[in-house]
Amino acid sequence: IISNISHELRTPITIMRGFIEVAMGETDPEKRNKHLERAISAVDRQNIMIQDLIETAMGKIKNLDLVFENVDFKDILETSLKDVEPKAKLSDINIKIDLEKNLYVKADQQQLTYVLTKLMDNAIKFTENGGKLEVLAKQKDGFVEVCVKDTGIGISKENLNKIFDKFFQVDATTTRKYSGSGVGLTISKNIIEKHGGNIWVESELGKGTTFFFTIPKASSKQMSFDEYN
Repeated sequence: IISNISHELRTPITIMRGFIEVAMGETDPEKRNKHLERAISAVDRQNIMIQDLIETAMGKIKNLDLVFENVDFKDILETSLKDVEPKAKLSDINIKIDLEKNLYVKADQQQLTYVLTKLMDNAIKFTENGGKLEVLAKQKDGFVEVCVKDTGIGISKENLNKIFDKFFQVDATTTRKYSGSGVGLTISKNIIEKHGGNIWVESELGKGTTFFFTIPKASSKQMSFDEYN
């Protein structure tokens, strides 16, 4: 378990290092600052994940201190894309986005970004080179439904009901090849349910996996004081 958790923490650190190394070699101040901002955002999300890992590993019931606001889901998606795109390019995985316009959700932006990034990162990790990843989001029955679909190795029927269990790994062979802590999906489920939504998965071994989650829809972005004047 400890070695798996260590891997879970090292992977985002590698991403942060990549952004910093690119920034160090960038002569354009504006581009350099953008890379550093992405690294800082990754650090913030990593801090959240570390705390979640500690509490999950200790078996504590987590009372998330969520900060709800009306958020444009497009902003969450763009942040997640910036984090996973370098990894997708290395594996030659094509990412397709199908996003309805004006999708506002009532959510904690950092926590929801963690969930989407985790699902997209998993999809890339378990998809062979040259595969595809699709992210779709639409309004449905007062919620925003998000779908993360890949063409990866898939999940067997007997493991589908266990996929959100703490420290669950599909099998030893898969664990050795792909690594991971087995807590990321447990954390994600906790976050989504604290938002009043649901998360579930559909998959068939050898035919890819699709994760779904729902988040309460917000009517529109809350206007700031400056926008009223």
